[in-house]
Amino acid sequence: VNVAWEESVYTVREDVLSLTACVVVPSDILCRDIEVFVSTADSTMSPQATSGEDYQSLSLRSLILPAGSSSACVTVTVVDDNDAESAGEFFDLVLSSSDSGVIISSSLALTELQNEDVEIGLTLHTICENLPILTACVTVTGESVEVASFNFFTISTGSATAETDYQSNSSSFNFVAGDDPPCLNVEIVDDLERESCETFLLQLSTSDPNVILSPASATATIYDDEDPSIQFTNDTPDITGKILTSQLMEDGCIAGFECQVDNGDPLSCTNPFITDLNTTRVRTLSITANGFCQNNHALSRDVRSDNVRCHVHQINGGEEEATVVGNSATVMFEGTGPSADNVATDFRILVENAVLGVFEVQEEFPCSNTAAASIFNATCTVDAATSHGTLTVSGFFSGGRWGLMLQPLQPPSGLQCIRRAPRRFEFDITV
Repeated sequence: VNVAWEESVYTVREDVLSLTACVVVPSDILCRDIEVFVSTADSTMSPQATSGEDYQSLSLRSLILPAGSSSACVTVTVVDDNDAESAGEFFDLVLSSSDSGVIISSSLALTELQNEDVEIGLTLHTICENLPILTACVTVTGESVEVASFNFFTISTGSATAETDYQSNSSSFNFVAGDDPPCLNVEIVDDLERESCETFLLQLSTSDPNVILSPASATATIYDDEDPSIQFTNDTPDITGKILTSQLMEDGCIAGFECQVDNGDPLSCTNPFITDLNTTRVRTLSITANGFCQNNHALSRDVRSDNVRCHVHQINGGEEEATVVGNSATVMFEGTGPSADNVATDFRILVENAVLGVFEVQEEFPCSNTAAASIFNATCTVDAATSHGTLTVSGFFSGGRWGLMLQPLQPPSGLQCIRRAPRRFEFDITV
């Protein structure tokens, strides 16, 4: 007796929950009972269905074809997993018999489980304010045999204001496997205000039981296209001990900060910006705000001259005069900080022709017991015991009335400094 599967391919939707497959005697009526066995097996077709997850397996399930009949059917339990999967997953039905009088003419039947679920989701979206349209497209996972229906709309739950920063929009979609993912166009309003990054919500909804929304919402961010702006919150950075701190205040949609001390390499920058004066003798602090849509905005603070000055005063006899011997002028000064190295700072020397009222020469050099200024044959010594310093300048005078100006440039480590104008000393030179 020839026995075979009624169909070579069986198809069933997951949400039907069972598959009925029949075995037939193609051209005869049985005169006796016949026993055959039904099993399930992995298919050679991909993607493969997984036993236990997509269907309940059978192993040599006995199936009796009674005398006088020409067919008998078996039921396979199908699992509706509510997962967004490929349109079809496959397994095989296998027919066998131990009856020597039975010939299995078709032992395999391919079974396709059809997925009815699809997952629709959203991702984060960003756009510069000067671009007219934000096109937000959904993500699609799985291939449903059904039409997927859902709604896509904007919600003003963030800092962006509908109709002022963007035009609200909504649409309903019917999506079929194989189509391009649906998109919602949102018009962006470009204004001239410098403002922070602004956000609104993209939202999905559905009443379709076969549509899984994950994630159902996502944030859209509008980046300001005006130049970013930053500023120091105080005129003088706060120096406590040996740490310099400068608090920054940002205005606008800024991606991040980059800091630079003097002309050094750019540093990662926090707000407030802190630098250790033990290792860095800061003269200029520069901050760059990184804009999303426009050029970066840089801000520089000349710590040396605009904000902090060491208080320097002349202590020779209490008079603001240099001691002149021949063509050399000597000025004494003292540091105001707590330690003896406070006088070891950098100075700018300016020489003024008091008659003409112009500065003719200037030079910068560090005041220490080893350094010397080349142009003026100047030397600067430090008395660690008294925190006093002596500056001698010579070799440039040609007679007349001159002014010698000292400008302290950079406070040394640990120095609490006082803002004060540079000290000017006048003296007569006779050649």
